[in-house]
Amino acid sequence: MFDVTSSQPKSLAALTQQWDQLAKERERQLSSGLDISFNKVVAPTALKLLAGADLSLLLDVGAGTGHFAALASPLAGSVIGVEPSGASVEIASHVCENLQNVRFIQSAVEDVKPIQLPGLASAATAIMVMMAAPDLKFFAESVGSLLRQGGTFVAVIPHPCFWPQYWGYSNADWYHYTTETFVEAPFKVSRDQTSIRTTHIHRPLSQYLSTFADQGFRLVTFEEPLPEESVQAMYPEPWNFPRFAALKWIKE
Repeated sequence: MFDVTSSQPKSLAALTQQWDQLAKERERQLSSGLDISFNKVVAPTALKLLAGADLSLLLDVGAGTGHFAALASPLAGSVIGVEPSGASVEIASHVCENLQNVRFIQSAVEDVKPIQLPGLASAATAIMVMMAAPDLKFFAESVGSLLRQGGTFVAVIPHPCFWPQYWGYSNADWYHYTTETFVEAPFKVSRDQTSIRTTHIHRPLSQYLSTFADQGFRLVTFEEPLPEESVQAMYPEPWNFPRFAALKWIKE
């Protein structure tokens, strides 16, 4: 187990400060291709789940450094990225500077009002974001308030059943699968590790499903993507279980 610890619950502002500190390193990982999972597993899975959806106005929640917004741009009429980290938005604006249909709002989705958008979104994404939302119910309510009826919401999260094993804390005395737990560690991807500590929140899968069901979202797809054999070969260690879960809901 690398340096993973449990943490006291953190505010959204405290979590945003961590992502401000990480923004340049995150851009380096994504732009250089060091983040194999984003490029070969996470982003392709999310784009596949968006196929057939109305993408006239796509809201990219927790847009980070803008790399997913850039990938979604050719498929969408308009992409609005919502991101609370100012350092990340600055990078995202540069990453997407030549994409006329992409813009960013520096804000947490919990603080965005429908009046800030040109209309309710036809679809929304949250790519590796919900595990950093300190209040999942408030997050789900906020996404729902910005998404039109019948709209599609696609999210990718660290797989709650397997991520603790992947990161090596499944046997820690403070970890219990059914308990929501704030977890802090240096941010890493398979081929690169930083010294910057970030926090994610472990939640059982049932908590994600019940929270969104309570907010009027109907789950239509659940996937546990695994890389193809040629992609597996790029990793330092083989995948013995899914590392991510991908979910597609329709707002009713």
